[in-house]
Amino acid sequence: MNTKTATLLTDEVAHTVTGETFCTDANVYRLSPPLLFPNGIADYVVASTLDDTILTPTGFRRSEETHLYVSDEEGMVVNWNTLPGSGRDRDHAQALAAAGYTIVAAPVEVNACKA
Repeated sequence: MNTKTATLLTDEVAHTVTGETFCTDANVYRLSPPLLFPNGIADYVVASTLDDTILTPTGFRRSEETHLYVSDEEGMVVNWNTLPGSGRDRDHAQALAAAGYTIVAAPVEVNACKA
């Protein structure tokens, strides 16, 4: 059983240090446990998928390329080096799975005091 989880943070927006939002399919995830990579530790990542068309020997082919980047808890990318799991023909779930994580939904807070 995989105990590594990537929790989708639906309230956060992936962005750059200047505040520009991504023009791709991008989401912010909290990793548990953090991802260890050669230059550090990632508690949070942005998964960004770009639709692309590539030329192959048999013609053009549509492709998706997903990159994982280290971010802070608010979705600001703090390191533009791609993390393990990034690659062609992968969506967010496949890229995170290649890094050893399973996507889970953020827990919904329930206030027992409200009727």
